[in-house]
Amino acid sequence: MIDVSTDAIEHEQLGLVFPIKVKLDNHSLNIDGRTVLLSAGMSVSAEIKTGQRYIIEFLLSPIMQHVDEGARER
Repeated sequence: MIDVSTDAIEHEQLGLVFPIKVKLDNHSLNIDGRTVLLSAGMSVSAEIKTGQRYIIEFLLSPIMQHVDEGARER
């Protein structure tokens, strides 16, 4: 990943998304034994790993957020 836009744009199906620029290590993919060349402008869907979370953190995060918000309102 080379760059992430600071502004989100509205996508019809996904809602708000942040456009990014990526640099590829390879200019082709091997799909079912065929080499497919990649070129600028092709669409891509990607998940970007931003860090690690334990499953318990993922499950408890809504509860912890609620507790934190409740503590601030007092």
